[in-house]
Amino acid sequence: SRGGVLDLWREAEVLEVTDPIMTRFWMTLPEAAAFVLRGLESPLKRLLVPKLPSFSLGALLGVCLSALGKKEFVVTGVREGEKLHECLISDEEGRVFRDAEWCYTLASPPVSGVGEIRSDHFLMSKGELRKKVLKCLKSE
Repeated sequence: SRGGVLDLWREAEVLEVTDPIMTRFWMTLPEAAAFVLRGLESPLKRLLVPKLPSFSLGALLGVCLSALGKKEFVVTGVREGEKLHECLISDEEGRVFRDAEWCYTLASPPVSGVGEIRSDHFLMSKGELRKKVLKCLKSE
């Protein structure tokens, strides 16, 4: 990810969004650092995948238009090679992962698995997304 869309949108007169139905996972740098530290201390000692909330770009756009006091946006379209939905664990990989409460991890021994984990499966409510956006805008 190129990241930093909140910074880009804060400075822009007109907000650009590739596709409102596109979904992405949400993870801040402090959350990523905390996940790594927890993983280092975990007895699991296997491949760990964070459980992340997700959002649609349309929902993020709506929250940011209001929060930033902006009125105009333009849909630019999906770029070549860009996916509509991110995938943390593919359907094939999901067969060997298990739910470990705070993350997903390789199952030992193999179990039925968690299935595919895509960004369009775990969408935050607009209220949850708004809280996260406002927290990020305040901390920058």
